[in-house]
Amino acid sequence: TEDVYDKLETDDLPNLQMYYDLVEKYPDQFEISENEFYCDGKVLNQKNDYQNISLRCTTSGYFSMTNKKLAEGRFLTLRDDLEKKSVAVVSETFAKKYCGNSSIINKPITIVLENGEEAIFYVVGVYKKNSSDVEQSANQKTNIYVPYQCYLNPQDIKATYVTVVWNPDMGIDSAKENFTRFFG
Repeated sequence: TEDVYDKLETDDLPNLQMYYDLVEKYPDQFEISENEFYCDGKVLNQKNDYQNISLRCTTSGYFSMTNKKLAEGRFLTLRDDLEKKSVAVVSETFAKKYCGNSSIINKPITIVLENGEEAIFYVVGVYKKNSSDVEQSANQKTNIYVPYQCYLNPQDIKATYVTVVWNPDMGIDSAKENFTRFFG
């Protein structure tokens, strides 16, 4: 999706749920890009070492907006988010530390959140490290991306700034018209 999407930005809409409704109505035309820190935690790897992580609640559009590339598997989808699936996307560095040379795809990871709660997610994707990623030394945290609605309710989130990504193959005029009609 590199250079396939352009941005339409808006602010001052009541809540993030409205954006989800837009994407559900026009799934081939729009994505939303949100990425919120949820909490820190740790994951025990196969060597019985803890890896520090930051759990990020993310919409499917985030990955196309940041131009992250896949090393293996897939990114999160709108369906993962809407169905609150227990799936995750991790970095290559995390995957290697967790599984060595074996594939981490479809393997469960148990995350111990800072409040002591345990959460199990199945890895569906591994992203490649890029120059803007600060990857971990022993004590640095790596980001683990999970569907936004696993922990955050879009009806509770006041949307002060949300990026709506549109597919230019569908045409800017059509996108603007549908966006305006939907929020008009």
